[in-house]
Amino acid sequence: MTDKTIYINYNKEKRNLISKIKNFALNKKGIIFGGLVRDEIIATHYRKEFTNKHLNFEHYWNIEYDPDTIGRTLIPNDIDIYFKDGNIVNEFLDDIKEFIKLFNGFIEIKEFSNSRNFKAFQYVNPHLNLIHTKVFIEINIGKTISYAGIRLKLDIDIISNNMTLITDNYSFEKYTSYLEPPFYNLDFLSNIFVMDKSTGLTSIRASNCTGTPIDNMNIINKNKFINNVLTDIINFRTQFVRSVSSVYDCEFINCFRIIKMIDRGDYFSWNITNVPFSPFNSTELKDDNEYSCCICLENICDDNFQHLISINTNEKTKNILHKNCFVSYLKAEQQKKYRNSLNVIEIRCPFRNPFNFKDCYKKISYL
Repeated sequence: MTDKTIYINYNKEKRNLISKIKNFALNKKGIIFGGLVRDEIIATHYRKEFTNKHLNFEHYWNIEYDPDTIGRTLIPNDIDIYFKDGNIVNEFLDDIKEFIKLFNGFIEIKEFSNSRNFKAFQYVNPHLNLIHTKVFIEINIGKTISYAGIRLKLDIDIISNNMTLITDNYSFEKYTSYLEPPFYNLDFLSNIFVMDKSTGLTSIRASNCTGTPIDNMNIINKNKFINNVLTDIINFRTQFVRSVSSVYDCEFINCFRIIKMIDRGDYFSWNITNVPFSPFNSTELKDDNEYSCCICLENICDDNFQHLISINTNEKTKNILHKNCFVSYLKAEQQKKYRNSLNVIEIRCPFRNPFNFKDCYKKISYL
Protein backbone atom coordinates (compact mmCIF):
# COMPACT_ATOMS: atom_id res chain seq x y z
CA MET A 1 0.00 0.00 0.00
CA THR A 2 1.36 3.43 -0.93
CA ASP A 3 0.87 6.70 0.91
CA LYS A 4 -1.51 9.22 -0.63
CA THR A 5 -1.11 12.93 0.01
CA ILE A 6 -4.18 15.17 0.00
CA TYR A 7 -3.60 18.90 -0.29
CA ILE A 8 -6.10 21.31 1.24
CA ASN A 9 -6.36 24.74 -0.35
CA TYR A 10 -7.68 27.02 2.39
CA ASN A 11 -8.94 29.77 0.06
CA LYS A 12 -10.68 27.32 -2.24
CA GLU A 13 -12.41 25.63 0.70
CA LYS A 14 -13.38 28.99 2.21
CA ARG A 15 -15.00 30.07 -1.04
CA ASN A 16 -16.89 26.76 -1.25
CA LEU A 17 -18.12 27.24 2.32
CA ILE A 18 -19.34 30.73 1.46
CA SER A 19 -21.05 29.41 -1.67
CA LYS A 20 -22.83 26.74 0.38
CA ILE A 21 -24.17 29.26 2.93
CA LYS A 22 -25.09 31.67 0.14
CA ASN A 23 -27.22 29.00 -1.56
CA PHE A 24 -28.93 28.11 1.72
CA ALA A 25 -29.99 31.75 1.98
CA LEU A 26 -31.08 32.16 -1.65
CA ASN A 27 -33.16 28.99 -1.47
CA LYS A 28 -34.96 30.47 1.55
CA LYS A 29 -35.82 33.67 -0.41
CA GLY A 30 -32.98 35.58 1.19
CA ILE A 31 -31.36 38.59 -0.47
CA ILE A 32 -27.55 38.74 -0.42
CA PHE A 33 -26.00 42.20 -0.28
CA GLY A 34 -22.78 44.01 0.59
CA GLY A 35 -19.25 42.76 0.03
CA LEU A 36 -20.12 39.24 -1.14
CA VAL A 37 -22.06 40.52 -4.16
CA ARG A 38 -19.34 43.05 -5.01
CA ASP A 39 -16.57 40.47 -4.67
CA GLU A 40 -18.50 37.91 -6.70
CA ILE A 41 -18.79 40.40 -9.57
CA ILE A 42 -15.03 40.85 -9.49
CA ALA A 43 -14.13 37.18 -9.09
CA THR A 44 -16.53 36.13 -11.88
CA HIS A 45 -15.10 38.73 -14.26
CA TYR A 46 -11.50 37.70 -13.70
CA ARG A 47 -12.30 34.01 -13.75
CA LYS A 48 -13.66 34.53 -17.25
CA GLU A 49 -10.51 36.46 -18.17
CA PHE A 50 -8.41 33.63 -16.75
CA THR A 51 -10.37 31.08 -18.79
CA ASN A 52 -10.20 33.12 -21.99
CA LYS A 53 -6.41 33.22 -21.68
CA HIS A 54 -6.34 29.40 -21.55
CA LEU A 55 -4.24 29.45 -18.39
CA ASN A 56 -3.43 26.49 -16.18
CA PHE A 57 -6.18 25.90 -13.58
CA GLU A 58 -3.73 24.05 -11.39
CA HIS A 59 -2.31 27.48 -10.56
CA TYR A 60 -5.71 29.18 -10.22
CA TRP A 61 -5.26 29.99 -6.52
CA ASN A 62 -1.62 31.03 -6.83
CA ILE A 63 -1.69 34.83 -6.46
CA GLU A 64 1.69 35.09 -8.19
CA TYR A 65 0.37 33.33 -11.29
CA ASP A 66 -0.98 35.80 -13.86
CA PRO A 67 -1.35 38.89 -11.62
CA ASP A 68 -3.58 40.54 -14.25
CA THR A 69 -6.41 38.19 -13.25
CA ILE A 70 -5.66 38.03 -9.54
CA GLY A 71 -9.20 39.22 -8.81
CA ARG A 72 -10.29 35.64 -9.49
CA THR A 73 -8.99 34.67 -6.04
CA LEU A 74 -10.98 37.32 -4.16
CA ILE A 75 -12.93 35.95 -1.19
CA PRO A 76 -15.39 38.05 0.86
CA ASN A 77 -14.75 38.56 4.56
CA ASP A 78 -18.34 37.79 5.58
CA ILE A 79 -21.91 37.37 4.31
CA ASP A 80 -24.76 39.89 4.62
CA ILE A 81 -28.27 38.50 4.18
CA TYR A 82 -31.75 40.02 4.35
CA PHE A 83 -34.93 38.00 4.93
CA LYS A 84 -38.20 39.82 4.35
CA ASP A 85 -39.98 37.17 6.38
CA GLY A 86 -38.26 37.07 9.75
CA ASN A 87 -39.82 33.68 10.49
CA ILE A 88 -37.59 32.07 7.86
CA VAL A 89 -34.40 32.99 9.72
CA ASN A 90 -34.66 29.96 12.00
CA GLU A 91 -35.15 27.65 9.00
CA PHE A 92 -31.99 29.09 7.45
CA LEU A 93 -30.08 28.60 10.68
CA ASP A 94 -31.33 24.99 10.87
CA ASP A 95 -29.85 24.37 7.40
CA ILE A 96 -26.49 25.71 8.58
CA LYS A 97 -26.55 23.62 11.76
CA GLU A 98 -27.24 20.43 9.83
CA PHE A 99 -24.46 21.19 7.37
CA ILE A 100 -21.75 22.00 9.90
CA LYS A 101 -22.49 18.77 11.81
CA LEU A 102 -20.73 17.01 8.94
CA PHE A 103 -17.53 18.87 9.83
CA ASN A 104 -17.67 18.89 13.62
CA GLY A 105 -18.79 22.49 13.38
CA PHE A 106 -19.52 25.19 15.91
CA ILE A 107 -22.13 27.96 15.70
CA GLU A 108 -22.76 31.03 17.85
CA ILE A 109 -25.85 33.20 17.37
CA LYS A 110 -26.40 36.68 18.81
CA GLU A 111 -29.34 38.99 18.24
CA PHE A 112 -28.86 42.76 18.31
CA SER A 113 -32.41 43.93 17.78
CA ASN A 114 -32.72 47.53 18.94
CA SER A 115 -29.46 47.16 20.85
CA ARG A 116 -27.04 50.01 21.37
CA ASN A 117 -24.48 48.37 19.07
CA PHE A 118 -27.07 47.92 16.31
CA LYS A 119 -28.06 51.57 16.37
CA ALA A 120 -24.60 53.00 16.98
CA PHE A 121 -23.13 51.72 13.74
CA GLN A 122 -26.36 52.45 11.85
CA TYR A 123 -26.14 49.16 10.00
CA VAL A 124 -29.51 50.06 8.56
CA ASN A 125 -31.85 53.02 8.75
CA PRO A 126 -32.77 53.33 12.46
CA HIS A 127 -36.39 54.19 11.60
CA LEU A 128 -37.03 50.71 10.20
CA ASN A 129 -38.23 47.86 12.41
CA LEU A 130 -35.46 45.43 11.63
CA ILE A 131 -33.59 42.78 13.59
CA HIS A 132 -29.86 42.16 13.27
CA THR A 133 -28.70 38.60 13.98
CA LYS A 134 -24.97 37.94 14.11
CA VAL A 135 -23.89 34.36 13.34
CA PHE A 136 -20.39 32.97 13.76
CA ILE A 137 -19.56 29.50 12.44
CA GLU A 138 -16.51 27.26 12.39
CA ILE A 139 -16.03 23.96 10.61
CA ASN A 140 -13.15 21.50 10.63
CA ILE A 141 -11.85 20.09 7.33
CA GLY A 142 -9.14 17.56 6.57
CA LYS A 143 -9.20 15.86 9.96
CA THR A 144 -7.55 12.45 10.23
CA ILE A 145 -6.47 10.21 13.10
CA SER A 146 -3.05 11.85 13.20
CA TYR A 147 -3.94 15.36 11.92
CA ALA A 148 -6.30 17.81 13.63
CA GLY A 149 -7.39 19.40 10.38
CA ILE A 150 -7.96 23.05 9.46
CA ARG A 151 -10.57 25.35 10.95
CA LEU A 152 -12.63 27.50 8.59
CA LYS A 153 -14.36 30.49 10.15
CA LEU A 154 -17.14 32.66 8.76
CA ASP A 155 -19.22 35.59 10.02
CA ILE A 156 -22.80 36.02 8.83
CA ASP A 157 -24.92 39.14 9.36
CA ILE A 158 -28.65 38.58 9.03
CA ILE A 159 -31.12 41.43 8.76
CA SER A 160 -34.81 40.55 9.02
CA ASN A 161 -38.14 42.21 9.67
CA ASN A 162 -39.51 42.22 13.19
CA MET A 163 -42.51 39.98 12.59
CA THR A 164 -44.08 40.80 15.97
CA LEU A 165 -45.02 44.17 14.44
CA ILE A 166 -46.64 42.61 11.36
CA THR A 167 -50.08 41.18 12.17
CA ASP A 168 -51.47 40.02 8.80
CA ASN A 169 -50.58 39.34 5.16
CA TYR A 170 -51.71 42.79 4.04
CA SER A 171 -49.45 44.63 6.47
CA PHE A 172 -46.58 42.27 5.58
CA GLU A 173 -46.90 43.00 1.86
CA LYS A 174 -47.33 46.72 2.47
CA TYR A 175 -44.27 46.91 4.69
CA THR A 176 -41.90 44.60 2.81
CA SER A 177 -42.84 45.09 -0.86
CA TYR A 178 -40.65 48.18 -1.25
CA LEU A 179 -37.91 47.35 1.24
CA GLU A 180 -34.57 45.71 0.46
CA PRO A 181 -30.85 46.25 1.18
CA PRO A 182 -29.10 48.57 1.67
CA PHE A 183 -32.21 50.06 3.31
CA TYR A 184 -31.67 53.65 2.05
CA ASN A 185 -28.29 53.73 3.78
CA LEU A 186 -25.73 53.00 1.04
CA ASP A 187 -22.08 53.47 1.98
CA PHE A 188 -20.16 52.88 -1.28
CA LEU A 189 -21.34 52.88 -4.89
CA SER A 190 -19.74 49.45 -5.22
CA ASN A 191 -22.43 48.14 -2.84
CA ILE A 192 -25.51 49.08 -4.87
CA PHE A 193 -26.00 45.49 -6.01
CA VAL A 194 -28.02 42.69 -4.44
CA MET A 195 -28.31 38.99 -5.28
CA ASP A 196 -31.52 36.95 -5.14
CA LYS A 197 -33.56 34.23 -6.84
CA SER A 198 -36.79 36.17 -7.32
CA THR A 199 -37.01 34.96 -10.94
CA GLY A 200 -36.14 31.38 -10.05
CA LEU A 201 -32.54 31.84 -11.16
CA THR A 202 -29.76 33.50 -9.19
CA SER A 203 -29.30 37.05 -10.44
CA ILE A 204 -27.42 40.20 -9.50
CA ARG A 205 -29.18 43.54 -9.92
CA ALA A 206 -29.08 47.10 -8.66
CA SER A 207 -31.05 47.74 -5.48
CA ASN A 208 -34.07 50.03 -5.51
CA CYS A 209 -33.42 51.18 -1.93
CA THR A 210 -30.00 52.86 -2.06
CA GLY A 211 -31.23 56.17 -0.65
CA THR A 212 -29.43 57.98 -3.50
CA PRO A 213 -30.62 59.56 -6.78
CA ILE A 214 -30.03 56.14 -8.40
CA ASP A 215 -33.41 54.97 -7.07
CA ASN A 216 -35.34 57.53 -9.14
CA MET A 217 -33.33 57.44 -12.38
CA ASN A 218 -35.06 56.58 -15.63
CA ILE A 219 -34.02 53.24 -17.07
CA ILE A 220 -31.62 54.67 -19.67
CA ASN A 221 -29.67 56.84 -17.24
CA LYS A 222 -29.74 54.13 -14.62
CA ASN A 223 -28.26 51.53 -16.96
CA LYS A 224 -25.50 53.95 -18.02
CA PHE A 225 -24.69 54.73 -14.43
CA ILE A 226 -24.70 51.05 -13.41
CA ASN A 227 -22.32 50.19 -16.26
CA ASN A 228 -19.91 52.86 -15.02
CA VAL A 229 -20.14 51.47 -11.50
CA LEU A 230 -19.41 47.96 -12.80
CA THR A 231 -16.35 49.22 -14.68
CA ASP A 232 -15.11 50.84 -11.49
CA ILE A 233 -15.76 47.69 -9.44
CA ILE A 234 -13.65 45.38 -11.60
CA ASN A 235 -10.86 47.98 -11.35
CA PHE A 236 -11.25 48.24 -7.56
CA ARG A 237 -12.51 51.81 -7.70
CA THR A 238 -15.54 53.23 -5.94
CA GLN A 239 -16.95 56.35 -4.28
CA PHE A 240 -18.06 56.94 -0.71
CA VAL A 241 -21.72 58.00 -0.66
CA ARG A 242 -22.77 57.79 2.98
CA SER A 243 -24.44 61.12 3.77
CA VAL A 244 -25.45 60.72 7.43
CA SER A 245 -24.20 63.83 9.24
CA SER A 246 -26.78 64.46 11.95
CA VAL A 247 -25.22 62.27 14.63
CA TYR A 248 -22.17 63.11 16.69
CA ASP A 249 -20.30 59.92 15.81
CA CYS A 250 -20.93 59.76 12.04
CA GLU A 251 -17.25 60.38 11.20
CA PHE A 252 -16.20 57.55 13.48
CA ILE A 253 -18.51 55.21 11.54
CA ASN A 254 -17.49 56.67 8.17
CA CYS A 255 -13.82 56.12 8.94
CA PHE A 256 -14.49 52.56 10.08
CA ARG A 257 -16.08 51.69 6.74
CA ILE A 258 -13.37 53.42 4.72
CA ILE A 259 -10.61 51.58 6.58
CA LYS A 260 -12.30 48.25 5.78
CA MET A 261 -12.04 49.07 2.07
CA ILE A 262 -8.43 50.26 1.95
CA ASP A 263 -6.94 47.83 4.47
CA ARG A 264 -7.20 44.73 2.29
CA GLY A 265 -3.57 44.16 1.38
CA ASP A 266 -1.77 45.44 -1.68
CA TYR A 267 -3.68 43.20 -4.10
CA PHE A 268 -7.29 44.03 -3.21
CA SER A 269 -7.14 47.52 -1.70
CA TRP A 270 -9.73 49.92 -3.11
CA ASN A 271 -9.21 53.38 -4.57
CA ILE A 272 -12.02 55.52 -3.14
CA THR A 273 -11.93 58.32 -5.66
CA ASN A 274 -13.88 61.03 -3.81
CA VAL A 275 -12.12 61.01 -0.43
CA PRO A 276 -9.27 63.43 0.46
CA PHE A 277 -6.54 60.86 -0.14
CA SER A 278 -5.57 58.66 -3.07
CA PRO A 279 -2.94 56.19 -4.31
CA PHE A 280 0.16 57.99 -5.55
CA ASN A 281 2.48 56.94 -8.37
CA SER A 282 6.13 57.26 -7.36
CA THR A 283 7.05 58.13 -10.97
CA GLU A 284 5.42 61.50 -10.37
CA LEU A 285 8.02 62.41 -7.76
CA LYS A 286 10.48 65.05 -8.93
CA ASP A 287 14.11 64.01 -8.88
CA ASP A 288 15.26 67.30 -7.43
CA ASN A 289 13.12 67.03 -4.31
CA GLU A 290 13.47 64.87 -1.21
CA TYR A 291 10.18 63.35 -0.07
CA SER A 292 9.78 61.71 3.30
CA CYS A 293 6.80 60.07 4.94
CA CYS A 294 5.41 62.39 7.62
CA ILE A 295 4.61 59.38 9.82
CA CYS A 296 7.86 57.37 9.86
CA LEU A 297 10.06 60.19 8.42
CA GLU A 298 11.76 57.72 6.05
CA ASN A 299 12.52 58.62 2.44
CA ILE A 300 9.88 57.37 -0.02
CA CYS A 301 11.46 58.07 -3.42
CA ASP A 302 12.27 54.42 -4.07
CA ASP A 303 8.82 53.08 -3.19
CA ASN A 304 6.41 51.55 -5.68
CA PHE A 305 3.30 53.67 -6.39
CA GLN A 306 1.04 50.94 -4.98
CA HIS A 307 2.52 51.58 -1.56
CA LEU A 308 2.13 55.36 -1.46
CA ILE A 309 -0.77 57.61 -0.49
CA SER A 310 -1.25 61.28 -1.25
CA ILE A 311 -3.27 63.37 1.21
CA ASN A 312 -4.92 66.51 -0.13
CA THR A 313 -6.63 67.97 2.91
CA ASN A 314 -4.44 71.03 2.32
CA GLU A 315 -4.91 72.37 -1.21
CA LYS A 316 -1.57 74.19 -1.16
CA THR A 317 0.54 71.15 -0.31
CA LYS A 318 0.66 67.60 -1.59
CA ASN A 319 1.60 65.34 1.32
CA ILE A 320 2.85 61.86 0.43
CA LEU A 321 3.03 58.96 2.87
CA HIS A 322 3.73 55.24 2.91
CA LYS A 323 0.40 53.48 2.54
CA ASN A 324 1.02 51.18 5.51
CA CYS A 325 1.96 54.17 7.67
CA PHE A 326 -1.19 55.98 6.59
CA VAL A 327 -3.52 53.04 7.32
CA SER A 328 -1.95 52.56 10.76
CA TYR A 329 -2.34 56.26 11.45
CA LEU A 330 -5.98 56.28 10.31
CA LYS A 331 -6.85 53.35 12.57
CA ALA A 332 -5.27 55.08 15.56
CA GLU A 333 -6.92 58.39 14.75
CA GLN A 334 -10.34 56.76 14.55
CA GLN A 335 -9.92 55.18 17.97
CA LYS A 336 -8.96 58.52 19.55
CA LYS A 337 -12.52 59.79 18.95
CA TYR A 338 -11.30 63.38 18.98
CA ARG A 339 -14.16 65.83 19.48
CA ASN A 340 -14.27 69.38 18.18
CA SER A 341 -15.75 72.41 19.94
CA LEU A 342 -19.27 71.19 19.02
CA ASN A 343 -18.60 67.82 20.70
CA VAL A 344 -18.73 66.13 17.29
CA ILE A 345 -16.16 63.45 16.45
CA GLU A 346 -13.63 64.50 13.82
CA ILE A 347 -11.13 62.35 11.95
CA ARG A 348 -8.06 64.48 11.26
CA CYS A 349 -5.14 64.02 8.89
CA PRO A 350 -1.53 63.97 10.23
CA PHE A 351 -1.48 67.76 9.80
CA ARG A 352 -4.62 68.10 11.96
CA ASN A 353 -6.95 69.06 9.12
CA PRO A 354 -10.37 67.32 9.20
CA PHE A 355 -10.96 64.73 6.48
CA ASN A 356 -14.70 65.54 6.45
CA PHE A 357 -15.72 62.16 5.07
CA LYS A 358 -19.33 63.14 5.74
CA ASP A 359 -19.18 65.63 2.86
CA CYS A 360 -17.65 63.32 0.24
CA TYR A 361 -21.03 62.40 -1.23
CA LYS A 362 -21.38 65.98 -2.49
CA LYS A 363 -18.62 65.33 -5.06
CA ILE A 364 -20.54 62.56 -6.83
CA SER A 365 -22.16 63.28 -10.18
CA TYR A 366 -25.23 61.19 -10.98
CA LEU A 367 -25.80 62.72 -14.42
